[in-house]
Amino acid sequence: MAIVPRRQPSALVSNGLSVATTALNVAGAATDAVPIAKQILNSAAHISAVAEKIQKKREAMYTLVEKADIYATQIDISVAGRVPDASLKRRLERLYSVFLKIEALVSHNAGSKKHPMIRLWQTVITKPIRAETLVVELDREIQLFEAWIQLSLVVDDTARAIAADARYDGQIRLLRDCDIEKRKIIMQCATDEGTVTWASARVDGELMVIRYLESSSIVKRDENVVAGVSLQQRAPYIDYLENIKRLSTVLNSHPHIVQLYGRHVQGPTAVFRSGIFSLASQFYIMTAEESCGGNVTAKRLRLAYKILDAVFHLEEAHGLVWVGKTAVVDENGEPRIGLFDDIVQADPEQLPPRFPQIYFDILLWFDSRRREETGIVEQVHDCSLHARITEQLRGGTETGRLRQVWAIIRQEQLFVSYNKTVFPIISGKCSLSQEMIARAQLHFEATAMKDVLKPIDAYLRYVLAGGCASLSSAVRVATST
Repeated sequence: MAIVPRRQPSALVSNGLSVATTALNVAGAATDAVPIAKQILNSAAHISAVAEKIQKKREAMYTLVEKADIYATQIDISVAGRVPDASLKRRLERLYSVFLKIEALVSHNAGSKKHPMIRLWQTVITKPIRAETLVVELDREIQLFEAWIQLSLVVDDTARAIAADARYDGQIRLLRDCDIEKRKIIMQCATDEGTVTWASARVDGELMVIRYLESSSIVKRDENVVAGVSLQQRAPYIDYLENIKRLSTVLNSHPHIVQLYGRHVQGPTAVFRSGIFSLASQFYIMTAEESCGGNVTAKRLRLAYKILDAVFHLEEAHGLVWVGKTAVVDENGEPRIGLFDDIVQADPEQLPPRFPQIYFDILLWFDSRRREETGIVEQVHDCSLHARITEQLRGGTETGRLRQVWAIIRQEQLFVSYNKTVFPIISGKCSLSQEMIARAQLHFEATAMKDVLKPIDAYLRYVLAGGCASLSSAVRVATST
């Protein structure tokens, strides 16, 4: 709290008096001719010396008042917003006692009714060092106060750092019940330990997903949300959390894979950054849009590309495998996979997982029509079945069995039903990067090579190979008798 001195005219006066006093003393010492003249010079020198002392006392008073004014403002700024503790109160009380002394001194000099010369003489002679003493005392107390403030800031910073550390376990948040506002159940899964529940929750002002375990003896399950997950392949929870931790850093994360946000201070409860809506709800919205004349073909294709790219990221960058069957979406329709304990370590000794059903759900069933007819097989449905079989026999490589079956049934009178799925032609550009599309297509091809492709898989390959360019209609046919 340094004081910036104000330049006072009194300083010039004081310097002038000092020079005059010195000159008079020299002149008095040099004068021997006329005794009275010497006495006059000595008297003038004495008057000048007294005046010099008076001026210095005035300067000390000016300095004292000026410092008191500046320090008082700085003290007010320093303690603003603080809750005074015992130490701060003691320090302020010491400062206040100094200010009371200054106030008493100034009030005494200003309020006395004695002759001004007498008041001035008493100030200079009877209390010669009062102002200077108070300046020194005030400076000392301010230095101690400033040191206390600096120490207090260090202590506050340390306390805040400790409090911040207490809210985190490494890179994830530590949460208590009061931090979590549970909302709607998304999914439940029956296990030997109890029922695992995934529910939407508001945490730190954001919508996330909380996963918690309830004892079988107290849980009230919704069978509509339990059945869909009970049979899925699930990773051991501890292993799953470790896998998700790896995927929750800035460098390792993917926008379409869930991230671990925090865990409860007690028990296995965890919170994830994830969508809170089921994929089925997104399909429902798309179906509603289609019924109103909207074109959601590109939306479905983008959805498939994003999930394929996320799975590619898991396998290529981290040696992990997604074994799930469904995904969740956020309020913007963006998908995320990996919420339901379904990210596991890749095991070369195990057979690779079958191509996930989710892609069929996204791309296959949204424009599928079933037709039934009884008649000569090669003539039913306006010969559509005949045309399709002929096309497959012409372009296929393993058609021996199909040719034999067709030769047997083509002239038979049978009940025939088939499903026709058409993926419409897409015009215009896709909003995804070509790099993402290429990764998605690469993953599909790599996965398809691990399995025997059926006609339905060939259909998916045909759809995904377009890369959001113009696509010819693709048809899948199934027969039954």
